[in-house]
Amino acid sequence: MIWIYQTFYFIFLLASVYSECVTQIYENTYFQGGDLATVFTPSANYCRVVCTYHPTCLLFTYLPAAWTKDPAKRFSCYLKDSDTEMLPKVDMEGAISGHSLKQCEVQISACSPGVHTGLDMEGKIYDVTVADSYQQCQKRCTNDKHCHFFTYASETFHNSSFRKKCFLKHTSAGTPTSIKVLDGVVSGFSLKPCQLSEIDCQMDIFEDQEFSGTNITSFFTPDISVCQTMCTYFPKCLFFTFFTREWQIESQSLQFPHLHAHEFFGR
Repeated sequence: MIWIYQTFYFIFLLASVYSECVTQIYENTYFQGGDLATVFTPSANYCRVVCTYHPTCLLFTYLPAAWTKDPAKRFSCYLKDSDTEMLPKVDMEGAISGHSLKQCEVQISACSPGVHTGLDMEGKIYDVTVADSYQQCQKRCTNDKHCHFFTYASETFHNSSFRKKCFLKHTSAGTPTSIKVLDGVVSGFSLKPCQLSEIDCQMDIFEDQEFSGTNITSFFTPDISVCQTMCTYFPKCLFFTFFTREWQIESQSLQFPHLHAHEFFGR
């Protein structure tokens, strides 16, 4: 999910403005208005995680698997904003609404170790391997730098040719493009945010050097550590270049006047 990987800096910024931590969940309630974006998540809890890591999301509404009024909208996670930190509540059977945890510092975590049985989280499949269990599949996803989430087809899957197959997936946003109910499968997310990846940790910083590569995006950050953090949580960022206040090349000075800034570079 693009917001989970992008916004520690914005969370700390917003937390200084909005100070109240609200953890209340509203059953059978829909927040009206304030729409920012719609993504698909396997649970209301993960919807709240996405809202928490979105730069401006303060409220969310989630439509679970049991949603019956419009099956096509099942698993929809509506991210919302409000100048007053609240929106009108509308009665809606089955809907689940709540608040971002931006203000709840100790509760902010992108770690999602749970799996979802009977759900197929769809995305771009870039690798398929044989695995003995969904745990083994999740570990492969965690140790693959491109993997955002996975789907594992168990021994009971209806198509025998797909049984015990591990499908590693990613998307441009980091969240599924859709979610379907499907017997015999287990889906889950990479455990990189849980710090369980076995990929070598590279902490080296290279001064007075610029990495070449594809420019994904750029942000203003106060220092290099924040730049590195945002690259870490950005879906496709593998390395970054940070321009300091002293950067004197004319084009960059015009682009980033009087502020520290950085640009992400990745494959």
